[in-house]
Amino acid sequence: MKAQKTEGTVYTSFLVTTNGKIADARIEKKGHQRAEFEEEALRVINAMPKWKPAMLNGKPVAIRLYLAIPFFLNVDEN
Repeated sequence: MKAQKTEGTVYTSFLVTTNGKIADARIEKKGHQRAEFEEEALRVINAMPKWKPAMLNGKPVAIRLYLAIPFFLNVDEN
C-alpha cells in the first residue's frame, strides 16, 4: 500500500457490554475503503482490552460506540 500512497477512513461501531468486553465490531460503511483497511480496523477493535462500561442509574449498561479510524501514510519524499 505504501507504493500506492493509499489513504482513507474506515467507519466502525462496536458494543461495550455490561462487563466491559468488546463485542459485535462491524464496518458501518462497507466497501467504501480497501478491504485491508476494514480488516485491520476490526482487528484493532477486537484486540482492545476491557472498557469501563457505561452506567445508567448506577448500573452498568451495554452501549454501541461509533469510531472513525483514519489510515494515512507518512511518506518521506526525500
